[in-house]
Amino acid sequence: MNFRVERGRVKVEVTLAASGVTIRGEELGPEWRSAFDGVMDKLERQVKRYKERLERRGVLKKEELVTVEALSGSEAGVSEKTPEQIVRVKEFVLRPMSVEDAILQMELLGHTFFVFKNLDKDKVQVIYRREDGNYGLIDPIY
Repeated sequence: MNFRVERGRVKVEVTLAASGVTIRGEELGPEWRSAFDGVMDKLERQVKRYKERLERRGVLKKEELVTVEALSGSEAGVSEKTPEQIVRVKEFVLRPMSVEDAILQMELLGHTFFVFKNLDKDKVQVIYRREDGNYGLIDPIY
């Protein structure tokens, strides 16, 4: 969880791991309580959506609950700009997952792309959202 002030407003960022899936939310507000409440509402909606998808796929029984676990992965920020324009470096655990799980993870994070290790092919791939709303898969040859 991260609290900071940006242009006189409070920004709250929260990253959680729920059943091995990373869920992220951020919110700006005039003061920390409203920003925190806003980000918690977003996280709650994402967890509910994730749980409903698991139920539809038959992975989760309706009576089971999705529990929120401790933070996973690590982020390392670069403190100053380099001539190459790298302003941030992110490190994360590359977990094997199916393409469907990678799409779900990307949606939960609110990103337009997601790097993952394909469970079936045992190789790193990138899933991304296309402008037409569909998905693309980058399958590198190495």
